[in-house]
Amino acid sequence: MNNRYTTYFINLVVMMFEISAEQGAINTLYPVLSPENKETGEYYNEGIKQEPSKVANDQEVADKLWKVSEQLLRERGLI
Repeated sequence: MNNRYTTYFINLVVMMFEISAEQGAINTLYPVLSPENKETGEYYNEGIKQEPSKVANDQEVADKLWKVSEQLLRERGLI
């Protein structure tokens, strides 16, 4: 495949899915700074409160992620 066409295609795909830094910050800043938001532990997507996916609430998945994270940090001498 021609490199020029590959680059064009990749750029096109990236433009379809990229968001600005400001848009990306909304999910973090809105729940923290919004005066009308009094709840904690809620999930926001693009500044809109939503239910998290089932896997996000799966305790078994959370435990596995925690163990893998600890293992990787130990291997690198960070804990």
